[in-house]
Amino acid sequence: MVYASLSSGVIDRIMHGEDVSKPVLQILAIKKINSNEDSERFRIMISDGKYFNSHAMLASQLNEMQQKGQLDEFTIVQLDKYVTSMVGKDGAGKRVLIISELTVLNAGAEVKVKIGEPVNYENAS
Repeated sequence: MVYASLSSGVIDRIMHGEDVSKPVLQILAIKKINSNEDSERFRIMISDGKYFNSHAMLASQLNEMQQKGQLDEFTIVQLDKYVTSMVGKDGAGKRVLIISELTVLNAGAEVKVKIGEPVNYENAS
């Protein structure tokens, strides 16, 4: 089985504000977080094979993909549309990746394994 190639090293660039067109990343984990009662939100850990980022969220319009099981662990996705946003106050905030459109390239059930040995991008620089 041949999988889509991850965009190695791209998470560090994205999380420092660079706009990278259609990066290919792997979902390492996804979990529902508590927000207000009206909307579910999902936090994901995403990897480029070199770095991982646990400060990533799915925009609510992607919840249906998650609920249908399309965004399982090890799924390889292309980010078609995303933004980064600073959260927190008094300059002690973190940059969060918010994914609003993506394309599944390889289902997690096909891939079955983490690609590379990614380290936290915050330890990269």
